[in-house]
Amino acid sequence: MKILPPSAGQEQPAPAHAHDKARRMLLAGILGSYVCSFIPLPAAFADNASPAGAAAKASENFLSLSRLLTDKKDLNPVQADRLYAAFVSVYPDFEAQLQQLSEFISAAEAQTKLEVSGLQAALDAQKSPVAKLPGRIVSGWYVGVVGSGKTARCVTYETSLMYVAVADRLKPPSYAYGPYGSWGRNPLAA
Repeated sequence: MKILPPSAGQEQPAPAHAHDKARRMLLAGILGSYVCSFIPLPAAFADNASPAGAAAKASENFLSLSRLLTDKKDLNPVQADRLYAAFVSVYPDFEAQLQQLSEFISAAEAQTKLEVSGLQAALDAQKSPVAKLPGRIVSGWYVGVVGSGKTARCVTYETSLMYVAVADRLKPPSYAYGPYGSWGRNPLAA
């Protein structure tokens, strides 16, 4: 068999081994990406990370005030952590406000027997800078939203206290009474 010299001006096809190398590199990249998808991301990149980079743990002060304001002793600790992290991110001085509210309650209880029902009136009467805080905390627990407008953060839905209060009738939390699909049944003939 005779080998002919390449013609002048004609392009020669790339050698077969060049295509094999590119194909191998592509397959190695795809395989590497697939394997990396199983490696968990560090907590700093997690969705529920607080602004400081780690999930905020609800302070005991927040939990005790939440129990007092909601009159619920068995608040969900995971939900408490999420609410606390949301409050801290929406209201940067939240911890200082908690401390002020706690001190106000302690001072008021020392002078008079302050009931929770009279707390808001006492805060408003003294024009306290933390007068809005009890409402914000209760709203966070019952509605599951912290903040308002563009800073609003939805923290929870079905575990919000407003749904826990009616959980014996409304499952899932909605406006439909009865089991799933009960609204779709035809009414009984009279």
